[in-house]
Amino acid sequence: MVTLVRQEIFKLVHKKSTWATSIILLVIMTIFAVISRNHPNTIDPKTIFVSLFTGFDWIVLFMIAAASSIISMEFQYGTIKELLYRKYYRGEILVSKWLAMVLYSIYFIALAFVYSLILKLILFNGTFQLSETYGNKHSILVTPFTRLYQDLWHCGWF
Repeated sequence: MVTLVRQEIFKLVHKKSTWATSIILLVIMTIFAVISRNHPNTIDPKTIFVSLFTGFDWIVLFMIAAASSIISMEFQYGTIKELLYRKYYRGEILVSKWLAMVLYSIYFIALAFVYSLILKLILFNGTFQLSETYGNKHSILVTPFTRLYQDLWHCGWF
């Protein structure tokens, strides 16, 4: 099983679209951060930071595209037959793809969170503090993760 997950991660790392979507995500986040900086009355800087400068919304879209591409690539290149003829069961193959997508989503969320902190330090250093409370009496720094947990809870993951 670990071998299958490693193979899936290897395929993801060596795809051009993996790196392209990462760059696109950072560019989109930068655009929304600059818009929020120039028009704070229209887009509240705290609110946009909590959503990781709309990173969460784009991550969902990119994950759908990545998940569909790892399945379709197996059929496109004929490698699904090779996997099925080996010692692996279909369930193991699907679980390894699912685990690869979970790890890929963790990568995206970590990337978006770290880049949001960088954007906050560069563009919004004096605007608000990360220790301020927001929403459900959590600090602004913790609120993106509570939002992520709530989204996963509503999807039935927990």
